[in-house]
Parts: sequence; C-alpha cells; structure tokens
Amino acid sequence: MRRIPFLLGLFLILSLPALAQESPSAPAAELYAGYAYGRLNTGLVTANDHQHNLNGWNAQVAANLNHWLGLVFDYSGYTGTPIVAGGPVDQRIQAFMGGPRVTWRGHGRWNPYVHTLFGATRIHAFAGGDSARVTSFTMALGGGLDWQASQHWAFRLAQADYLFTRFPSVDANGKDLGASQHSVRIATGITCRFGRRD
Repeated sequence: MRRIPFLLGLFLILSLPALAQESPSAPAAELYAGYAYGRLNTGLVTANDHQHNLNGWNAQVAANLNHWLGLVFDYSGYTGTPIVAGGPVDQRIQAFMGGPRVTWRGHGRWNPYVHTLFGATRIHAFAGGDSARVTSFTMALGGGLDWQASQHWAFRLAQADYLFTRFPSVDANGKDLGASQHSVRIATGITCRFGRRD
C-alpha cells in the first residue's frame, strides 16, 4: 500500500516532458460539482471493520496555469450512520484539500488527468447525547476522466482517489490501532469551464 503514492508521484513526474510537447488550449478556470462515494476509514471501529460506506458530494475550483498544469482546491462532504462499537454513530465528514493537477489535452473531447492533493479532514460524530470533533492531515492521490461536451461544459465521467489520513484509532477495548488510515473516494459530476489558457 505504501508503494501507491510513490508510483503515482513517479508517473506524474515522468509524464511532464511528454505533456510539454502538446499545445492545445485549456480553460483558464474550471468549476466542478458532483456526487461522491467514500469507502472511508475514519479510525472508528465498526462491527466488522474500519471502513464506512458514506455518500456525499465533491466540489472543485481549478485555475489552469497553462494547457496541462493547474492548481485545484477540493472540498468534499459525506454523511452516514455506521454501526460503531455496537451502536449507530451519525458522522459528518468534510475534507479540504489543494494541490497540482496535470491534464492530458489533445485527445479530442477526452481529458484524462491526475492530481496530488493535501489538506485536512474533519469528522463530527454524534452518538446518543454525546458528540466529538477530530481533524486530521489528509492526502489524496488519484485522477479521472472528463468528457468535453461543449466549450463551456464537461462531464466528469469518473474520478478515483486513494485517501490517506492520520486519525487516532483505538478498538472497542481501547487498544491503539495506529494512526494511519487508507480510504477510497469515487466521484462523478459536471464541470463548467471559463476563459481560455494557451
């Protein structure tokens, strides 16, 4: 599992010379919003494992520096009520991240991309009359595929991300389970494109 971030980073770096040879235009800015599914490990123990299936949304604002390199701000939220330590826990999760994105243009209407994002995830959990908040460092490595429907609109057919977080984690008996979690996010939605960047 530790090789995934290294391999994605290496792939990103090695692809830069090839991208520099392409010269199609790109939008100056992009605004994306859509549905997100998270198979999230929040450090809380469920009846069977640490992974919680949560539904939510994902939004991004991107500023393209040239035709292949952009900076992305990513904001996502999830809600759900998994069974944790034998009882239901209402969870509200928000993640704020930002980082570089590399997009391959020049494939007609298809725009595949990869990104590396860093930021924080905040969990607000409610159980009975109690509530707790915890915040963790978060890293996302992934990418997706946009299909350009027109000059100003594109469909994000799929985006998949590996998520790394550092929530403190204990089991039902108080045993320390370490402070690293590995999760997956899948998203789809619509992108609005503004301006032009050559």
